[in-house]
Amino acid sequence: MKNYFDFRQRIDRIESLLELPEDFLKVMHVDPRSDARYHRFGRSNSIFLNLARFNQNKNVFFWLFAVARELSYIKTRRLGYYFINQLRDILTVAVESQVQSRRSEGRLQTRP
Repeated sequence: MKNYFDFRQRIDRIESLLELPEDFLKVMHVDPRSDARYHRFGRSNSIFLNLARFNQNKNVFFWLFAVARELSYIKTRRLGYYFINQLRDILTVAVESQVQSRRSEGRLQTRP
């Protein structure tokens, strides 16, 4: 149960960084070779993140990248420049959000 709560904390942080709707990221428990997959429910989408894989890799950047990849798949179904540009833009939003958050908390030191 502790792993679930740790995982949920990371997921909630990623939702916040990317300004995703609450409960857009969901938890699944399947074969640990799969990290994430998106699913369409009519006109809405969700991304399922695999708790079994979290037991093997708890690095928040791994999960941020998995979410960004799945968001890119939602926006464009084909790999190519557009997909890579979407991925870059999503990761840029997350990093900028993290920097702003740390700066406002006084935890980010800026160089003179």
